[in-house]
Amino acid sequence: MSSDYEYIEELAYVKDRAIKEGSVPKYLNENKENKPDINKFLKDIFDLNEKFMVKVDDGEISGYSPDDICEFIAKTTGYSTSIIETVLWFLECYQMANGFNTLIEDCKKCGHNSLYYREGPDGMYSYYFECEKCKEKYSFDEVVEDDYYDAIDFNEKLPMQKEIEIPLKDINEVSTSYIIKAATGYRKGIWRKIQISAAATLDDLSEAVLSAFDFDNDHLYAFHMDQKLRTRDVPTYYSPRCGYSLKNADRQMLENFQFIPKQKFLFLYDFGDEWHFTMTIEKIIEEKTPNAFVVQTRGESPLQYRYDNERDGDDDDDDGEDE
Repeated sequence: MSSDYEYIEELAYVKDRAIKEGSVPKYLNENKENKPDINKFLKDIFDLNEKFMVKVDDGEISGYSPDDICEFIAKTTGYSTSIIETVLWFLECYQMANGFNTLIEDCKKCGHNSLYYREGPDGMYSYYFECEKCKEKYSFDEVVEDDYYDAIDFNEKLPMQKEIEIPLKDINEVSTSYIIKAATGYRKGIWRKIQISAAATLDDLSEAVLSAFDFDNDHLYAFHMDQKLRTRDVPTYYSPRCGYSLKNADRQMLENFQFIPKQKFLFLYDFGDEWHFTMTIEKIIEEKTPNAFVVQTRGESPLQYRYDNERDGDDDDDDGEDE
């Protein structure tokens, strides 16, 4: 927990960043009579963030995500989750600037086993790693491996809820839809909220997510119906090209899962690069949605292929030679 001095320093830092960035003052000035001043606003978020972490330390909460913290604070205060997310990012920036966040990983240059998280140059929610000893810098992709997501054997037969094929419904005749948030694990704060019919299939959902992030749809995928791959005995559904018959994602309508708000599951795309997206049921609405569409976005889409950077650079060079 923060000392009184550190708490004051954090508040001052976050307040300065929030004022310069602008979205917090703008939020507080909307319907101003119902909003606190910026000092109380930040203190509310800080205190509830601390309360949430105490619950984690006491074992009352486990397996949480940044979204869970924002929703916990929003439920108590009524503040917007997106503006809470912004404040918590500035708090994380303070912690990174002061060396509070470290990763136990060997530096490839000097072998030291502690890397600092540092705020990145690419705007909100970007960061890199810096060796505590020699100051060598590393991108996210150079350090973080996806070993965690290798935990599941995609050829293993997992129990199914029902080993029967349920007939699909006409998407134009179903009046229920979902608002589903797809958040990439590539960096914090990058997500898309998608409205999609309850009669749509998991395969339809995969197409909507990939389109929302400007990804090519040219790899296999799987939906693990829990947010953690280490959770066992839950169904996993696959790209139709995997050939798993009743486990095919194009045979599984969303309404069959009887989703409830805040329920989470995992979309894993491309078994080589292993892009993972945490899917959260945000809302269930009574509205027809013949075609899925994006209702809200946060953050720029990551490049699907690392060589895109090199290819873009080559294109720039070619353009320069033609001029």
